[in-house]
Amino acid sequence: MNVHWDNTHVVTCNRDRWQFERLIMLLNALEYPGVLRVYVNEYDEERNSWHVWFKNVYRECNRIFRRNIRVTDVEAIPGMSLAEHQHRSGKPRFSHYYVQQQLVKLYDVHTHGDAISLDSKTWPIHPRAFEGTVGMPLDQTNRVQTNPFRATTAFAQAVWNIPEVTHLGANLPPVYVIQNRIHKFMPNWMKFLQDFHAFDWRTADSIISEYWLYQIHNNYNGYGQPTGRTNTQQINIDNWRGKNKQLAHILQQNQHNWFTVKWHHPPELARVKSPQGVFKQLLQHALKHKI
Repeated sequence: MNVHWDNTHVVTCNRDRWQFERLIMLLNALEYPGVLRVYVNEYDEERNSWHVWFKNVYRECNRIFRRNIRVTDVEAIPGMSLAEHQHRSGKPRFSHYYVQQQLVKLYDVHTHGDAISLDSKTWPIHPRAFEGTVGMPLDQTNRVQTNPFRATTAFAQAVWNIPEVTHLGANLPPVYVIQNRIHKFMPNWMKFLQDFHAFDWRTADSIISEYWLYQIHNNYNGYGQPTGRTNTQQINIDNWRGKNKQLAHILQQNQHNWFTVKWHHPPELARVKSPQGVFKQLLQHALKHKI
């Protein structure tokens, strides 16, 4: 079943400024009609620095679209204050900022309803991006035991008594999440958070995949696949020199609605101008195909 989505969330931080700003620019270019909820995964001075920076980005946003941006600090979420974060941070890998981001995504859908779940590096390039498919068959092509998110299945077994599985679907955004299915395995947010932090993630030497939690619980209980997905292409532009023709060929096929752009260096440290060049190609493609 195809659904038109007008509810989106993203968790971001100072490290993701460049990617996040371009996500906003592409949403504007495609005239995304819905709400974008932004969660700032920073505390204290780092959080304040992000807000100062964002004022300039906000000012550049399309006036119609920017009314629909909702910014929330992560520490405003129940169970995620600075004191609680400091209490859990350190050696337990599950409580670092990265995994906290996964919990925020779960909280958002639990609280605000069906949503497209994004990372700052996941960019829409076609209006079809907002037309997710719900009820897709469960993809089981990823081997669990060799994956850094493998402890997610152990968590499901310990907390929900669901047998561990050996294969699951992709763990990449964008993912289209259905609220009523989230409620089936997480009816009470604080109880879920308590169970999550009580689990010994350190022993498993692994981290959480919120998308795998969706799949495990809903597939086991017969609720159907809780996520949908439109075609997405993942590229890494750390070593992008000379690959513009390759990107142009991919875009010419016009089969992808999202690009996940992985890049591990801030723009000011780039040796070549490839990051901005890649973005310009994607932006031109989006403007060409917008309705």
